[in-house]
Amino acid sequence: MERVTAAAFGQRRKMLRGALGGVFTDPTAVLTKLGLSPTARAEELTVADFVRLSEALRLSQVNLPARRLGSPEGP
Repeated sequence: MERVTAAAFGQRRKMLRGALGGVFTDPTAVLTKLGLSPTARAEELTVADFVRLSEALRLSQVNLPARRLGSPEGP
């Protein structure tokens, strides 16, 4: 939740699709899937909206493919 709210409120009056670009690969798709306007601003969302965004982030991280040791992206 902290990561999502920090990104959303990090730059004053920025639209969510831009503000969440560092959190989600495709913030417009995530926002649209959750029924939120990509052109909305952080101050327009409810606490419940932020909870849903945080859950979407958590689920996107759970569904990432596991990295193999020794691969270029691995540790």
